[in-house]
This record gives sequence, structure tokens and C-alpha cells, in this order.
Amino acid sequence: MITIKLRPGQDLNRAMMKMKSLLIIEDLFADLKRKRYFTKPCIAKRLKSKEADRKNKKEERRVLRSIERAERNE
Repeated sequence: MITIKLRPGQDLNRAMMKMKSLLIIEDLFADLKRKRYFTKPCIAKRLKSKEADRKNKKEERRVLRSIERAERNE
């Protein structure tokens, strides 16, 4: 559970911004967006697979860039 304690005289807008950032960090906004509509299990599996592929490709690119940097520095 997310709690934000306000001190006397603390700006309410600042506290709201802090709460929003905590919600983003906790991934609650994405969860609410995902649960807004029902997703069929077969489509959920397909989306999960595509996301995993995307992450793997991104990791491969990152590793290749680090190898290229290491080769340039030698």
C-alpha cells in the first residue's frame, strides 16, 4: 500500500506529484490500463511472447554494443 505523509504547511500539489511517481514506480498505472478490458488468454500469451522477443532483441543489441565498445578501446 502506498502512503504519503504530509507535514503541516507542505504543498498538496507536490504530494500529488510524489504519489503519481510512486504509482508509476509500483507499476499500478500499467496494471490498471491492462485490466481495463478483458484480454483473451490466447491473445495474452501472444502479447507475452512478443514482449519477451522484444526484450531479448534489445538485450542482444545491448551486448553487441558493449562488445563493439570494448573492441574499439583495445
